[in-house]
Amino acid sequence: HIKHMTKEFNKHGISACQINAYQSQAERKEALDGFLIGNTKVLCSVEVATKGFDCAEVECVVLAVATKSHIKWEQTCGRSYRVFPGKERAIILDLGGNCERLGFPDSYDFYELDDGKKSKSKTKEKEKIEKLPKICPSCLFLKPAGIQICPRCKFKPQFIQDVEVSEGTLEKLKRKNNRTYTKEEKQSFLNQLNTYCRDKGWREGAASQQYKAKYGVFPNAMEKGCYEPVGKDVLNFIRHQNIKYAHSKSKKA
Repeated sequence: HIKHMTKEFNKHGISACQINAYQSQAERKEALDGFLIGNTKVLCSVEVATKGFDCAEVECVVLAVATKSHIKWEQTCGRSYRVFPGKERAIILDLGGNCERLGFPDSYDFYELDDGKKSKSKTKEKEKIEKLPKICPSCLFLKPAGIQICPRCKFKPQFIQDVEVSEGTLEKLKRKNNRTYTKEEKQSFLNQLNTYCRDKGWREGAASQQYKAKYGVFPNAMEKGCYEPVGKDVLNFIRHQNIKYAHSKSKKA
C-alpha cells in the first residue's frame, strides 16, 4: 500500500519516499534523512513512524488506515502535535473514519493504566500455515520457502499492488460541543441513559449509542450497569435526537 502511495505522490510531482520494516538500515536511514532535511515532502510508513518518531516540523498526518485502537489513533496523530517556530496548526487527514469511530484525538480521556501486555485471547491460536516453495518469475527456478532473492539469478521481486481508489471530497469535521465534561458528569449522564433506555425497553447497547452521539466516543472507560433517575438534560437530549431522526426520515421520504 505505501509503495503504491509513494508512487502516486511522485507521479503528481510531490516528492515522497517510503520506509518499512523490510529495508536495510542504510535504506531506512537514507529515507529518514531525506525527509528530515526536507529533500522529500512526504514520508509513507506502516507502523515504523507511528511512535518513537520525532520531527517537530511535521504539519500534516494522513491516516490511510482504519483502526479500533485508541492508543494507535493518539500516537499517529501525535506526530504532528509538536510545537515548532512558524507552525500554526496540525492537519489530520483521516481516510479511515477513525474520528467517527474513536472521537477527536485530543479529547479522549484515559482514566486507567495497564501494564501494556496483550491480554490472552480466549480462542485458540490458529495453526500457522506451512510456507511452500515459489517459482522465480525471472528464471523459473523453484525457490525454497521463505527465500525472497532467487539463489540462481539473484532476482528480487518488487511487489507493488494497485490500490482501489475512489473520488471523494475532504470535509472539515466540526466538533459538536466544545465544553469540557468531567468523568463524574459523563458517568452520571450514562447512568441516566441506562435508566431511560431500560424503562423504554430499548435494546441492549442503546444507551452506549446515545452516549456516543453526545460525547463522540463510546463509554468504554465508564462503569457499566449503573442507574440514576433521569434528569431534564437527558430528556432534552433524547428529545433532540428523536427530532433529528424524524427530520432525516422525512428528507429520505
